[in-house]
Amino acid sequence: MSHKRQTIRDYVVTQLGAVFSCTFNEMPFYPLSSAAAAGNGGYCVFTKEEEIEPMSMGTGSYERHLSLVLELYLKDKRDGYVPDTLDTAAELIELFFDTYSTLGGNAAACFLVGTEVDISGEADVPTGCLIMKYDVIYT
Repeated sequence: MSHKRQTIRDYVVTQLGAVFSCTFNEMPFYPLSSAAAAGNGGYCVFTKEEEIEPMSMGTGSYERHLSLVLELYLKDKRDGYVPDTLDTAAELIELFFDTYSTLGGNAAACFLVGTEVDISGEADVPTGCLIMKYDVIYT
């Protein structure tokens, strides 16, 4: 039996994989663990920390606030492609979490708490990174 954190991560990875493959036909994002991500772009989903509060004393029930992080990496030679693609990806991710806020019934709610974009043109090929942090509430 897997912990609910793992179930939440697996759900997000599976669903985002479907979103990315349908949207980015020209250059899809792949899980970073796959060989396909090595040349173009990849993403990873991980949990960072979790705050736990008892719901009521003596019941063993807890409300958990899980920090879920999505990181997307992209490199491409086309002018302006990296920032535009990362912005499009961020928009799709936000739409995904707005639409599926219970993450397949695994969460009570989830909220975007921060976004960070880093673009670098110092290498031969422009690269970019999008980091989105969500607070996932579950019991």
